Amino acid sequence: MKKYLVFVVCCFLVTALYADNAELAKWQGLVKKYEGLAKKFSKNFSAAKGRYAKAKKSGDANGMKKWKSVAKKYQKNLGVAKSRLKAAQAKVAGLSQGGGTTPPPAGGGAEINLTAEDKAMLKLIDSQKPLKTDPKKVMTANKCGNCHKKAVGVWKKTPHFNTFKELHKRPRAKSIAKKMGLKGSIKRNDFCARCHYTRQEVRGKPKAISGVSCESCHGAARDWINIHNDRTKDRMGRLKVATGKGMYNTEDIYQIAQNCYQCHSVGNEKLVNVGGHKAGSANFEVVAWSQGLIRHNFVRGNNTTNAKSAQKRLRVMFVVGAMLDLEYALRGVSKATQKGAYYDAKMKRTNIAYKRLVAVNNKSGGVPEIETLLTLFKKLNFKNKSNLNQAANFITLQARKFTKSHDGGKLASLDAVLPAESKYKWKATPRK
Repeated sequence: MKKYLVFVVCCFLVTALYADNAELAKWQGLVKKYEGLAKKFSKNFSAAKGRYAKAKKSGDANGMKKWKSVAKKYQKNLGVAKSRLKAAQAKVAGLSQGGGTTPPPAGGGAEINLTAEDKAMLKLIDSQKPLKTDPKKVMTANKCGNCHKKAVGVWKKTPHFNTFKELHKRPRAKSIAKKMGLKGSIKRNDFCARCHYTRQEVRGKPKAISGVSCESCHGAARDWINIHNDRTKDRMGRLKVATGKGMYNTEDIYQIAQNCYQCHSVGNEKLVNVGGHKAGSANFEVVAWSQGLIRHNFVRGNNTTNAKSAQKRLRVMFVVGAMLDLEYALRGVSKATQKGAYYDAKMKRTNIAYKRLVAVNNKSGGVPEIETLLTLFKKLNFKNKSNLNQAANFITLQARKFTKSHDGGKLASLDAVLPAESKYKWKATPRK
């Protein structure tokens, strides 16, 4: 019994940590495949039995031998197809339990009480989100490159850079724009530019000047760049003042990671249901996606090497990413007005994120901030949009609390489930 329980727990951990929409789609495809084969072999088995019966009735010994063998063959194939179908169906059930159009376990609604301090923190976080980057204050990557030349060199090899010269030419992007009724160039459209471009004010109008660049992630620099460059003061002192002026603090893991989710989790229902845009980046996970192709830690590498993040930092990043996954999935569900591709994708993501948090909590031996979220989740009312938004805000606060309370030193047990370097995103996703 003990061995069985260990086996079940291990299976759950692996499934919860690595299940995603791509994996679910794969098994759904296999279900469809084996349903077709089972139907085909059942029909052939019945036909062979009919031929055998006719041969027997007419006394045809050779016919009886032939069709008995054929029937036996199809009967065996049918058994295999049914067995594989059952296994595939069980896998789909495991990956999408509570997903699709069926909400996860939910009570009458979670009671969430935020203090005045909590509300002030949420207001501050919202005001700092870089999607609200002011084109009037953008200084461009060229300006950043005066000091961060090697970092800019890395950026120029990434999809973030290439989107400026490629996105507007892609057939799929044009199709989405057409379905959404967008007119003119994608580069000039505010709707697309929020995530895909960096814009600067040129002759009184915002103009796309590059793809996703330095200021897309670190904030428009006009108000803080001189403070940031003042080497007569210590770095942490400069960082504190610059942050107050709108710079995204690279030491604040939550602040940086949630920036990724602003675009890698799509929060527009019409864009998905009507435009055919994906509801987010499949398989997105903060550690794997930030530590490969786009990593540019030259400051930590004394401006000579692209330093790897410390293991302790990766642990915190992994946990914060799991929290953010649930936060943005809930925000997505709360915006859904109807059943459809958007709603289904956000519900599946909610379940995957919840399972990952359960697994992380179990593997780590228990994290107070995560345990608080898991308790809250079980009481959520998925028909109450206000309750979901409140829960998402509460996750924000718990994630911030986690980054302030943990440096990763006591989370070594998570090393076994952190993405290996070979699993980091080292290549751009092929686009159409």
